[in-house]
Amino acid sequence: MYLLKNCLLILSTILFSVLSHAQNGTIKGKVINNEEVLPSATVLVGKRFISSNDSGEFLLSLPPGNYKVTVTHSGYKKHEQEIRLKANETVTLQINMTKGDEMSSIMVLGSRSSVQRSILNTPVPVDVISARNLPKHAIDLNQMLAVVVPSFNSPPQTTGLAAHINPATLRGLAPDQTLVLLEGRRRHNVASINLQNTLGYGTAGVDLNAIPAAAIDTIEILRDGAAAQYGSDAIAGVINIGLKKTTGKTTINLTLGQFHKGDGESVAFNVNRGFRLNKKGFLNLTADFRYRNTTQRNGEYRGTVYYNLPPGASKQVQDSIIALDNKKIAERGFSRRNHSPIGLPQFKAGGVLMNGGYPLGKNASLFWTGAINYRQGSRGGAGTYRYLKDSTRVITALFPDGFLGHPLITLIDVSGIIGMKGITRNNWRWDLSSTYGSNANRFDISNVNNATQFALGKNAQTEFYCGTILFRQNTNNINFARDFARKLMGISSFTVAFGGEIRIDNYQIKEGEEASYLNYAPGSRRIGGAQVVPGYRPEDAVYKNRHISAGYAELEMEKNEKLLWNLAGRYEHYSDFGGNLAGKFALRYKFSDRFLLRGSISNGFRGPLFSNAILVQ
Repeated sequence: MYLLKNCLLILSTILFSVLSHAQNGTIKGKVINNEEVLPSATVLVGKRFISSNDSGEFLLSLPPGNYKVTVTHSGYKKHEQEIRLKANETVTLQINMTKGDEMSSIMVLGSRSSVQRSILNTPVPVDVISARNLPKHAIDLNQMLAVVVPSFNSPPQTTGLAAHINPATLRGLAPDQTLVLLEGRRRHNVASINLQNTLGYGTAGVDLNAIPAAAIDTIEILRDGAAAQYGSDAIAGVINIGLKKTTGKTTINLTLGQFHKGDGESVAFNVNRGFRLNKKGFLNLTADFRYRNTTQRNGEYRGTVYYNLPPGASKQVQDSIIALDNKKIAERGFSRRNHSPIGLPQFKAGGVLMNGGYPLGKNASLFWTGAINYRQGSRGGAGTYRYLKDSTRVITALFPDGFLGHPLITLIDVSGIIGMKGITRNNWRWDLSSTYGSNANRFDISNVNNATQFALGKNAQTEFYCGTILFRQNTNNINFARDFARKLMGISSFTVAFGGEIRIDNYQIKEGEEASYLNYAPGSRRIGGAQVVPGYRPEDAVYKNRHISAGYAELEMEKNEKLLWNLAGRYEHYSDFGGNLAGKFALRYKFSDRFLLRGSISNGFRGPLFSNAILVQ
């Protein structure tokens, strides 16, 4: 009898659940902006959260009743509407979002909560820059950000490789203390270290100019407490670059410019086009070409060119030598003004970038990003002029007037991201990704000599391959997040997030050709190797790896839209350095719609620069 009662109770419970579910209504919809679909929009119906898929669609089954549907999406104004849902009824919504202003833009950076918040509601300030607000007169991303972002600086550099990469600083800190994310994934550093008294001396930052500005949708910048959430090299902050996901539109831009002195001509041409993939996914493509000519800002050379002034010589002797030197300068047509250019070097660059996504069922999707950038920088002459009077550096038979080297720097930047994201049945949001990036810098120089090859006369070498430096990075991430607000009374949101990262860094120096570094006549007192840029020697060659592992946890709670706090911690371990724990606590209290207080306290550390550690060994 007892068993029979229990069976009847179980059957009645199942029957009641089935009947109740059968009486549910269905809300389905599509989130768009005019004809453009909007994936990853947050849809709130009652206490149920769901995100639109890569086709902008969503589907919810709910009991009959009156509901308020709230839809938010990064860069768009919040959409709200009331609906009445009946049993076994399907309500279809077509939600057309409108672009919002910068202050109402929805933030992704700084929080892993599923609740999207505007700039004014985040626990710490975050800058949001829409692509439409980037200045049109600039041709490089660094130049654009320097105009619109407070405390971001990237002044033009005129010497070394920095002149072609143009390093940038945030909050006045070194370039390698700003973490750059592309679509929320770590961006790799450049291979070369900033030297020769350039900005960020002794550091290696990220080459932002390798990212085509035409591919960018939004840029977010978080300054406070970023190291505890995203990585040790975020002391100054985090810059997250979001890429376009538009389809069915073509954008073409052409920018021309020149300095008033008649030099530094610049050209930028780019094309962006988006495509639908099987009416579900998207593929957005960008092609980019940029060119800038040299500038000349030096003065007139006043010294001698062909003859040395003997030390301690009388004024009469010095005057006679100077007169003889001036006579030969006139005879040879030597230019005292253009003998050593000072200013911006010439460069030409081209690249392509693709960004895509495709749904894998209702609760998961695939995403990918790939880019390649090729840049070649040169100058009509660089370094110190080698005068004929310096016999230790010049082969007279090759260069009867001395020479100025013509360096050629070739930079190839390659990156790729592939991953999956989705939501489980119990509402855990997850994503898994692998990111690869490489930066290679090849050095060549022409119009120079190896002075110890003087015995070859006019047959001596004038062009040299000086070597290549490379930096490669592979970053693998897994992240989980869930909002437990439904289980807690009186709480608007309570997010638990955690995840891990494994990163592999590789640094390599390839030696140059023999003549670029060797001294063929050690007893001649002449300087060996290629002048201006001597090549890397075999003993300079390096091939090293290191591993970094990291784990983080984050809690965030918001109560009644007034009190919001965020607590985060991150531990990182470097195979060549050791480990460190960083933490952050942020708080925001909203007294009214017009007045709130917010702030944070945090600690962090700067992980060791891998290439620098290798070079000093």
